[in-house]
Amino acid sequence: METHRIAGLMRTERTAMILLLATLVGTILVPGVHGHEGEASELFERAEIVLVPLTDKSPPTLDGTVIPGEYGAYGAWNDPVTGFAAYLLREDESVYVALVNPVPGWMALGFSSDLDEGMGFVLVGEVNGTFQVLPEVAQNVSDEMAFAAPEPSGGSVIEAFDVSRQGDRVIAEIRLATNGSLWTLEPGELVPTVLAFSGTSTAIPSDVVGSEVRFLRSYVLRPQDNPEEIEQLFMADISPIPGLVAVGTMAVGVVVVFASFIRRKGAT
Repeated sequence: METHRIAGLMRTERTAMILLLATLVGTILVPGVHGHEGEASELFERAEIVLVPLTDKSPPTLDGTVIPGEYGAYGAWNDPVTGFAAYLLREDESVYVALVNPVPGWMALGFSSDLDEGMGFVLVGEVNGTFQVLPEVAQNVSDEMAFAAPEPSGGSVIEAFDVSRQGDRVIAEIRLATNGSLWTLEPGELVPTVLAFSGTSTAIPSDVVGSEVRFLRSYVLRPQDNPEEIEQLFMADISPIPGLVAVGTMAVGVVVVFASFIRRKGAT
């Protein structure tokens, strides 16, 4: 009888260990992005993460000039090869973006709410000798994707912008809607993001062939998120979503209580 009891307890402990490991696997390793199918999703699986912090201070001034500290300390991305830079900052339902090309050339920023449906872009470039910011879409996301005009729908994602040429540099400051016809940027989620830019032409392009293309992921911070902590979590490859971690913790607690109950029951 004692042998059966011990064997049963060992089976219970093994089951508890399996549940514990399953819970840990389910709550660790970056679950904060919607699942996407197809080849495009592979481009973003291990892509660098850019933070989109939330500010409660005065937003950046859209004047075609980026001053130190204007976009905060956590929303900057710099390309070490070309010197291209991007800055992102969210205020309420708008995202402020600054794109800085160190050489004369067009620039593009894209977000996707669903890679199966393509990606929405804003393109910065010259039209008839004047810099403009235009909405575009790409149906098949790749390093050779082509742009097309979006279908008419309610609400533009481009709320305001200013573009300047300072020596060789092209600087664009843009205010974008977080929710619009081209994308929906949900706080607390990772959003597939593309930055593309040229060093040879300032004209609005029809595709990205021959240009620089960077595949990234943007994490849109929630009000309760601490930028420094979120940055450290992503560096450690751990989910920043407390809700999922809480669920995992509760599951572990249930396993521990259940195992303890079985031990006490067997001992009586």
